[in-house]
Amino acid sequence: MQINTCRFLFNFSAQDESIREGKVNKWVQCAPQLKDNIRAAVSDNLSAFNAFLINCCSAVSSPVHVVAHTAAQALAAFGAVDIPRNEWPSLLSALFHNISSAEVHEGCKTASLEALGYMCEVMDPDEVEPSVVNHILSSIVDGMRADRRNDIRLAAVKALNNSLNFTSQNFEVAAERDTIMRAICEATQGSDVKIRETAFECAATVANLYYDKIQPYIETLFNLSTTAIRSDDATVGMQAIEFWNTICDEEIDIIQDHEDGDNSRPMLYSMRLGAAIASNWRLRMKWPRGFSMVL
Repeated sequence: MQINTCRFLFNFSAQDESIREGKVNKWVQCAPQLKDNIRAAVSDNLSAFNAFLINCCSAVSSPVHVVAHTAAQALAAFGAVDIPRNEWPSLLSALFHNISSAEVHEGCKTASLEALGYMCEVMDPDEVEPSVVNHILSSIVDGMRADRRNDIRLAAVKALNNSLNFTSQNFEVAAERDTIMRAICEATQGSDVKIRETAFECAATVANLYYDKIQPYIETLFNLSTTAIRSDDATVGMQAIEFWNTICDEEIDIIQDHEDGDNSRPMLYSMRLGAAIASNWRLRMKWPRGFSMVL
């Protein structure tokens, strides 16, 4: 199963965009029956994986994780082409079911979340129906719930980070933006180190993509990040620093804009953290590169 899936990926994926586009065009031009057969084969990989786990009733071992990861990549590779064209309507419904159903094994839930994240990383949101984007985002956020197992929650946080550019229209709606930011902030307090680290990575991505939108959340992010820098695991603290480093990078650009006569964007946040650093030597010692350029 894994070898066949890898062959699919090799034949379909490419780092060079022009090569990938050529492969996509060949796929689009394939006969409908052939495409249906291939989709069924790729989907069966994940279904068989789920049945295997349920029948074994055992912990997910490392080799099984690799199979699930590969199946998720294959589903995403084809889905990212087919979903904008409305050519594989059953794929998303199957992934949504896997994530929400209590009858689906946790390993399959993780792989389904990975597949959604990989697809979001590639797809153009302007080519996907808004209702589909909303459903994808809702499923990912549902996977981030605090009552989820840590492996599922981590997969969901990673998927959210991959989808933040894809869900740009959701950030224009205050209620939806609140939901996303609440999920990120809650994940920074998760019981697993990797979840907390990845949640702060999400926060840094938000700062990079949506600096002008984070003002309502900056107080909470300030408290969460400074606490992580002071007392959490070093990997979490460094990612919390990276959030503020991203803020600094954005504000360096704003300062340059101001010097060039463009005052349309205010610089809002780093001066506040600078005061905290000045009064806390331990925090100051961990401060990211370039902050003195902003002050």
